[in-house]
Amino acid sequence: IMLGALAIAVGLLLKPFVRKRPFLFTFMILSALSCLYIAGEEMSWGQHFFHWNTPEYWALVNRQGETNLHNTYAVFEKWPRAILEIGVFVGGIVVPLAAAFDARVRANRLSLFLPAAALVPTAIAVFVFKYLDVAQQKGLLNIVLQRPSETVELYLYFFILAYLIVLAQRIREIETEGSGRQAKPETD
Repeated sequence: IMLGALAIAVGLLLKPFVRKRPFLFTFMILSALSCLYIAGEEMSWGQHFFHWNTPEYWALVNRQGETNLHNTYAVFEKWPRAILEIGVFVGGIVVPLAAAFDARVRANRLSLFLPAAALVPTAIAVFVFKYLDVAQQKGLLNIVLQRPSETVELYLYFFILAYLIVLAQRIREIETEGSGRQAKPETD
């Protein structure tokens, strides 16, 4: 999922429309780097494909014995994940809810960056499974779910992919609209 998201982010970085807009270009650089980090970490930077052994010194600090950062210190897993979860909560639940009561929420200069309302179910799924994960860890659930934290990750990553697909479509529509205006001949 994250490799697909990375491909979309890099593709957007190459578009002249994006390159001409410093804020959008910076946003896309951060998006691409985030996708690269998540994809690299999930694959242990190639270890799961090429099956190399974890160096001994690294296995001592990595709680799963893999070649990645997110299993070493909280700053590499918990903080980026918390930022992502806050973004999904605000963009995927709060903004669409606010937009349902006030159309001006989506009618502003930042509307290009706002997640589509169609992502609400994905955002809700993130937090349903997050609640189940926390409840299971605290012994509040009588049923045993197989690694609900992995399901949380799946929905987070799907949210990112879908968000970038929608963003790419919006940019394509703006480009098409802009080129359509330029192509029309002026009439008296």
